[in-house]
Amino acid sequence: MKASLNVFFAVLVALLFALPTQVMAQEVKLPDQVVSLFTELGAGLEAAGTDCDKVAVAITTWSNKNADTMKTLGKKMEEGPELSPEEQVKLEEKLAPAMEKLFGAAMQCAEHEGTQKAFEAMDKLMGGAEAAPQP
Repeated sequence: MKASLNVFFAVLVALLFALPTQVMAQEVKLPDQVVSLFTELGAGLEAAGTDCDKVAVAITTWSNKNADTMKTLGKKMEEGPELSPEEQVKLEEKLAPAMEKLFGAAMQCAEHEGTQKAFEAMDKLMGGAEAAPQP
């Protein structure tokens, strides 16, 4: 499990701190959309508390709800211009609270089968898999 968490976090960090360096003109800035999505996930994880069953449901529900959006954002990020270093720092600061909740939940529930499956599905989503499992 720890190896799969390491792979998941490597993909997540790459997505969050590399791909969100892109923006699109005449739309809500993509970094703001990414922050909004992960803030929503962070709120779900916070609401789940220390109950790993609820953590798994929160992750799976978020993944299912946002699968298409994440794929679309990924494509748009590849096409758009990069953020300046200052904008990148601001983005990372905005993402930090949600990432702390996500990493905390991952560590707390590292041995929980349902949470493992939810993170694996989320990992596939970040890599462009077709769909996440239903909660």
